[in-house]
Amino acid sequence: MPLFAGHPYRLAPPGCTIGAAKGALVPGSQNFAFTGGDQSFVVPDGATTLTVLMSGAGGGQGNFSSGGGAGGLVGGTLAVTPGETLTIVVGSGGVAGGGDNYGGGGLGGRYYPYGGSGGGRSAIRRSGVDIVVAGGGGGAGYYVGGGAGGGTYGGNAGGNSGYGRGAGPTYGGAGGTQYYSGGTGNQPNGGECGAYGGGGGGGWWGGGGGGYYNDAGGGGSGLATNLTGTVTNTAGGGVGQNTNGYVNISWP
Repeated sequence: MPLFAGHPYRLAPPGCTIGAAKGALVPGSQNFAFTGGDQSFVVPDGATTLTVLMSGAGGGQGNFSSGGGAGGLVGGTLAVTPGETLTIVVGSGGVAGGGDNYGGGGLGGRYYPYGGSGGGRSAIRRSGVDIVVAGGGGGAGYYVGGGAGGGTYGGNAGGNSGYGRGAGPTYGGAGGTQYYSGGTGNQPNGGECGAYGGGGGGGWWGGGGGGYYNDAGGGGSGLATNLTGTVTNTAGGGVGQNTNGYVNISWP
């Protein structure tokens, strides 16, 4: 039936769309928690930038409640292409003893008194390459705390001469040596402990593992060079010991 002049409804002309234009950006957000595996994020239509805030996982506590290092905090604006798929890594928190953690946390103490395993990194990956990373905290030793994760340089651990060193922007943290040798961190994994101590945190580069039972692991480094705007890359600014990391993404 034809519409009369002045009628409150109108028919859209051929080829036109009523409502939001095709490809128009609809603001939103998505939060990623630890699942134990890689997750995917598809950039929404119309989005050319994302706002990201993420924390690496905290290192595991030691056998006598010594503290694992806190995860790093990273935030800023990331340039993206509408429709591209990014891979999301959310690191697992360390534990007293235990094995390697998802996100690259290094092995903690295998024998009593146990050190903590390193916290895993949280990361955004493009085409199999990390482009933003929040470092994981180092695992604690018997009585000493692990190094803080994140920052351009991860934190050194507590301990005697065998403590694990924090990672840097181009190198893994050195493992400590005292009776046993902790492993040197690589990219992106923290070094394992030397039988008793704390493991290194995962990161852009991983922290070093502690040597003996009272030697903790170093923190993994963060990566924020691909972010713009107000950029945060803070060592130890994220979640605390034993705690999984997170990745929060929003678009305007």
